[in-house]
Order: sequence, then C-alpha cells, then structure tokens
Amino acid sequence: KNSSLRVLRVISSQFGVAELRAVTDAGQLCLKQLELRDHELTGCGGLLAHIAQQASSLEHLSLSDTGLGNGDLIELCRGLYQHASLSSLNVQNNNFCSVLAAQMLAHTISSLTRIESLDISECPWGD
Repeated sequence: KNSSLRVLRVISSQFGVAELRAVTDAGQLCLKQLELRDHELTGCGGLLAHIAQQASSLEHLSLSDTGLGNGDLIELCRGLYQHASLSSLNVQNNNFCSVLAAQMLAHTISSLTRIESLDISECPWGD
C-alpha cells in the first residue's frame, strides 16, 4: 500500500471503484488532493466518505461529473462533517437534487472551518 500518496487525479479513465478502493485502502492516508472527474461513482458515497475520514490532511476534493446522487451526497457529507483540513470542495455537475441533500451540504459546509472554495454549479437542484 502506498501511504505516501499525496495527489490522486483520475480523469475519464477506466479507473473504477475497485481500483479506487485498492489505492486508498492504506489505513492512514496522506492524500492532500483527490480529483475524480468523468467517472460513474453512483452508489459510492460511503466509500468517498471513508476516504475523506481516513485522509485527515485532505485539502482539495473534486468530484465533478461523477453521477453522485442524493444518497451519495448525504453519505459524503457525513464523512466531511467537521473535516479539519478541507479548503476546497467541487461537486459540480452531479445528480443530487433533493432538499435534504441540499440541507446536508449546507450543514456540512458550515462545519468546515478552512473552506475557501466551493463549486456546486450545474447540479439539478429541485424546486
């Protein structure tokens, strides 16, 4: 297991959930940046929450165009709640749209003391 991995950026590749789990299943992660874009991660909110909890030094999390739904966002928010080092969060262009997901995201963001950058554009928020 690679415990010295600091940046993981995977854009539009065949790198799937099993590969993500294998790379990040190293106990205490030293990740500072995790970017996943143009992947199908529907149903992976729990895994992403686990990664966020294990990567206590994570500063930048970008999950754009990954198909995250309402349940995924809620699970992810549970993992990010009061995260001590996260300063940048990008969840643009995903599939969450419920009022509950929006409330959970707002609650989580308010708990992040170091957040400087937030991108939630192009998400189909409900009426």
